[in-house]
Amino acid sequence: MRSPQLTFCAAVAACAVTAAPAHAGEKPGAGTGTVSVTPVSAVPGGDVILRVTGCPAAEATALSGAFAGTVPLARAAGELTGHARIGSGAQPGAHPVTVACPGAGGRTTKVTGTMQVSAPVAPSAPARSGARPATRETPPGQADPDGKAPPAGELSSTSAVGLVLAGGVILVIAGQLLRLRLRLRRERQGGTDES
Repeated sequence: MRSPQLTFCAAVAACAVTAAPAHAGEKPGAGTGTVSVTPVSAVPGGDVILRVTGCPAAEATALSGAFAGTVPLARAAGELTGHARIGSGAQPGAHPVTVACPGAGGRTTKVTGTMQVSAPVAPSAPARSGARPATRETPPGQADPDGKAPPAGELSSTSAVGLVLAGGVILVIAGQLLRLRLRLRRERQGGTDES
C-alpha cells in the first residue's frame, strides 16, 4: 500500500517542480490594451498627454525614443495617465510608445502605441531679413542714421482698408458741404431777386 502512495506523491512533486520554473521564466507578454497620445503630433520640446487602457496596475512607466525621459503613469478615471515632454533632439516621424505594465505574480505585460513628432516651424523670411543689420550701402530711406532698420514701408491690408474708408468719409463730407454751400447761395440769390 505504501508503494503506490509514494509513487503518487513523487509524481505530484515532480509536476510542481517542473511547472514552477516554466512559469517563472516567461518573458513579458504583449498586453491587449491601448496607448493614446494627445495631441497625436507634437514638435520637439512640446508636451503630450498619455492615456493607457488595459493595464490593471495602479502605476506604470512609459518609454519612447521621442520622450525626454521615462514617463510615470498613475491611475485616474479607470485608466493610466501621465504627461510627457518631447525631447529637443527627437527626430520627425513616427515613434513607438511602450508601457511596462506590472501584473500579478511579478509578470510584466507591455502595452504599445505610436506617436508622431513634427518638424519645428522655421521662422518666416521677413523675420530673418529684418534681423540683418543695415549697412552703408543701404539706399536712402531704408535705414535711419543710427543704422536701425525702419518699419516696413508696405501697408498691411488692415491699414489699406482704413485709409480707403477714411478717404471715402472725407469725400462724403466734402460733397455734403458743397451741397450746403450751393443751397445757401441759391437761397441768397432768391432773396435778392425778390427784393
